[in-house]
Amino acid sequence: MSRRKEGQKEEKSQVKYHRYESDMTRKEKREIEKEKLSTMSIGGKLGYIWTYYKGAMAAVLGVILLIVFICQMIENSKYHTILNVSVVDAQTMDDQDKIQDKLQKEFGTENKYDQVTFDTSYMIGDVEKADYNTVMKFTTVIAAKDMDILITTQNVYNHYKEEEMFMDLSTIFTPEECERYGISKGTDMLDITNTPWLEKHKWVQYEPVYLTVISNTQNQDKVKEFITTVEEEK
Repeated sequence: MSRRKEGQKEEKSQVKYHRYESDMTRKEKREIEKEKLSTMSIGGKLGYIWTYYKGAMAAVLGVILLIVFICQMIENSKYHTILNVSVVDAQTMDDQDKIQDKLQKEFGTENKYDQVTFDTSYMIGDVEKADYNTVMKFTTVIAAKDMDILITTQNVYNHYKEEEMFMDLSTIFTPEECERYGISKGTDMLDITNTPWLEKHKWVQYEPVYLTVISNTQNQDKVKEFITTVEEEK
């Protein structure tokens, strides 16, 4: 057969193929797809699949990511903070995770979703000149009732005391406990500067060091347990 006739035959075949492709069944189209792929190299196959199926692949990936995101949200929603200890101008920021693990072991419960958190992100210094974003985070966390214990500088304590931010500690201890820890009515901070507990933990470098309780805390039992631990080490 001459080259001219072969070309004409091939052309007719292509015309016939394109003419009737729209009328093919899904099975017939799949067979054609298989035939095309069987003649391609691995790179060609990957390129072909990406070109024609990237929309479907993106949709599947999107569904998978959505499912993972929803599962993470559900899992995270199970966690409940039973005690938050925050420190102003801490020197232990690099050891935050280790300290949090220790606090979790000491004050946590058997329920794995009960969480003790340790926050050293409040680098305030002079509160009147502090970074705006830090102060906003500080006040927002307090307003959201997500802070319980605050270990702080005298400067920060004096500033927020005027706003009645700290709890009267005599309200969470018995009269006998108050006498033992030197707490009287209206006491809203404990000076822990020279305590064995602070010397042991070395969370800050400044003096004096005040331990306070945020007035809107929702974890009074754990707060009391924490303060008792500090006081009993004197």
